Amino acid sequence: MDATRASADKIQADQLASVSTTVLRLRPKLLLPVGPVLMLLLIGAGAPPAQLVAIAANFLVMLAFFFWEAHQMRTRSIDPQAFARSLMITLVGIASVCSLSGGPRSPFLPILFAPTGIAFAAFGSSRSTRCVLIVLALSVTMIGASPWLFEWPAIRPPHVHLMLLLATLVATTLLYFGVTGLASAYRETAARLERLRLDVIESTARKASELEALGARMAHELKNPLASIKGLAQLMHDGVTRQPSDTEPALDVARLQVRLGVVLNEVSRVEAVLEDSLTLTRPLLELCKKQQRLDAYLFDFAELIGGQAQQTGVVIQVECPESYAEFDPDKLKQALLNLAQNSLYAMPGGGTLGLRGTVRSSNIVIEVSDDGPGMSDDDLARIKEPYFSRRPGGTGLGVAIANGIVEQHGGTLSFDSTVGGGTTARLSLPLGRSQRAPALEKGPA
Repeated sequence: MDATRASADKIQADQLASVSTTVLRLRPKLLLPVGPVLMLLLIGAGAPPAQLVAIAANFLVMLAFFFWEAHQMRTRSIDPQAFARSLMITLVGIASVCSLSGGPRSPFLPILFAPTGIAFAAFGSSRSTRCVLIVLALSVTMIGASPWLFEWPAIRPPHVHLMLLLATLVATTLLYFGVTGLASAYRETAARLERLRLDVIESTARKASELEALGARMAHELKNPLASIKGLAQLMHDGVTRQPSDTEPALDVARLQVRLGVVLNEVSRVEAVLEDSLTLTRPLLELCKKQQRLDAYLFDFAELIGGQAQQTGVVIQVECPESYAEFDPDKLKQALLNLAQNSLYAMPGGGTLGLRGTVRSSNIVIEVSDDGPGMSDDDLARIKEPYFSRRPGGTGLGVAIANGIVEQHGGTLSFDSTVGGGTTARLSLPLGRSQRAPALEKGPA
């Protein structure tokens, strides 16, 4: 909920910043041509030189401020508080012009409505709006008191009428771009928030579905070994409690040992399912990347699984030039072990397990290949699904865990396989810090 609110606030702030930037860039473009026209009308109306100088100085200060703000918008976006301050400064500048050009009778009074209306549309009933209203009230007070401060004659018609029309046009233009821009921004904000809401709902529903499927698959995986344990325990219980007779001899110790062995194997299977499930669902620990010699790492890994491979007649071949790369050695070993064991299970009658490492310009590629029966396209499409396995007794979590470790490194795990043509698992990891060395000559493990 907090993340959604933060996203909503950011969307609204981004939209307001976009509209604010448009309005602030528009102001100097309007004032630059309008200012000289208004000054010419004042001259034509016979305004005193002191009044002309005062109004001209006010116009130049406002124009300089507007251009400075527009220039600032090129390198940074404006925040709502800065936009509110800018509108208040604009109100003070317009009020000064009104005070110097007749006070309550000034033809520039309509321009006061532009920053005020934009503030209402931008901030609603907020603290920023209240601040703008306070500045507006002070500005109106200053305009009302100006006739006692400046005893300049009123601007004569028809010049005052032309100035009033021009000021109304400026105010309308600012209001149009400000208010309509804000209205469009709020509509876009509402649309983006609706998309965000739908994405959250979809993500929540997908996670709930995944958890439901995970629970169902775990229950299925545990049901069979628990049923076997229960049946064998019942047989042993009946055998222990049964009194021997002529037709039914005493408990066969050898058979009891066999049954206990099966029970232990099934318990180990349950433990493996639970451990793999915990490994899959709990958050992965932070990576501890280290600079490694990739070729030495793969040869050491080949030694690790060499005993298991020898029992099934599998030969391990390692191909990797001397090279250095940065990764988490323990996490990567866990991923490779899951993939290598799948390859060994695929070759019960012997074969070749290939370990191939390559350091490229932008990534590390490690391939684990086998001469097994391969996989169909349907199985290949589901290979990363938790609990999907075609091997009797398999938990179907090894590939899912390996994929999680590879993704934690920022890489990808892919598979190439054809029925009867073996399988290749390909791990592609970001390069990090690395360097290459001349090729290292080593034989198969």
